[in-house]
Amino acid sequence: MKSIANYIIAAGCSFTIFSCAPDYDHELAPVLNPSQLKYSVTQQEGYDNKIFLQSLTPAIIPYWDYELGTSTKLLDTITLPFKGQFWVKYRAMGASGSSIDSTKITVSQFDPNYFADPAWQKLTNGESGRTWKLIAVKAGDAKSTTYNDWGDASWVTADFGDSARFDLEKGFNFTRYTAGVPTKSTFSMNTNEVLTGTYLNMPGKSITINGGLKMPANDPSNEMAPTLKNRFRIYKLSKDTLVLGQGAYYTESRTTEGWGYFHWYLRTH
Repeated sequence: MKSIANYIIAAGCSFTIFSCAPDYDHELAPVLNPSQLKYSVTQQEGYDNKIFLQSLTPAIIPYWDYELGTSTKLLDTITLPFKGQFWVKYRAMGASGSSIDSTKITVSQFDPNYFADPAWQKLTNGESGRTWKLIAVKAGDAKSTTYNDWGDASWVTADFGDSARFDLEKGFNFTRYTAGVPTKSTFSMNTNEVLTGTYLNMPGKSITINGGLKMPANDPSNEMAPTLKNRFRIYKLSKDTLVLGQGAYYTESRTTEGWGYFHWYLRTH
């Protein structure tokens, strides 16, 4: 089974096809008509997230593109974690060029192994998406065990009223709405994060917003490194409430009591 990280690494091969291709010691065939291409794309019965790719065209270098990644193997097994329809493109590279054919497949379910933790559904509502509205930012510390006794931290000039939308429509999609204007990015969620050397040395869930500073409160004291300001610990995730922690005690390995911002979101739909 290939992980999401494998998909991302493999995607880089699309820019340097031949550098990712295996060595072939036979003479390549000339350019073929798409009708001459021979290959198979099949799915495992009862678990159609797993797809089997097989190149049957002789004397060519295969190049597969399945939307979430690529492959140059004659025989490969891939896993698509998302539900939906996907195009699998098969390119046969010959001596003087290449030809392409495509096959559409349907994945009937989210991968029950990858998305086994109920937090995925609570946060995203699958491909339908779930939107959370920022209503408050409070200050606290890593040892706090309740969510209503911290001081007001409105001085951090958070963008109150902003919305954060998460969905799994053929990807880990994140959209932040500021005054109704969307900024799209992606996210990742660690469902079993442990940070040694901090107060968060017990397993917990965390979110990273990829591609920049997309959701946090401002940090006027600049205590967090810029590359870490998009990381959050999930302190509460229920049917209608999302509480995220962010601060130096979390994003840095501190052994003394630290501070943090705790972002309160309410589900809007």
